[in-house]
Amino acid sequence: MQTSEQFIASNKTVKEICKTLGADSLVYSSIEGLISAIGLPEEKLCNACLNGVYPIKETQTKL
Repeated sequence: MQTSEQFIASNKTVKEICKTLGADSLVYSSIEGLISAIGLPEEKLCNACLNGVYPIKETQTKL
């Protein structure tokens, strides 16, 4: 994905997404619920695409 507008949920309602996917229903999970369902400690997961917090330190490189 190059832009957030390319995500299906960026411009469709839940009903429209269900129709597009051929689904009967759609439920969004919280980040906490997702982490709990995965069963790993949060510090072992990268959630940057969900919360914008990137797990890397900024470094400077000398050329």
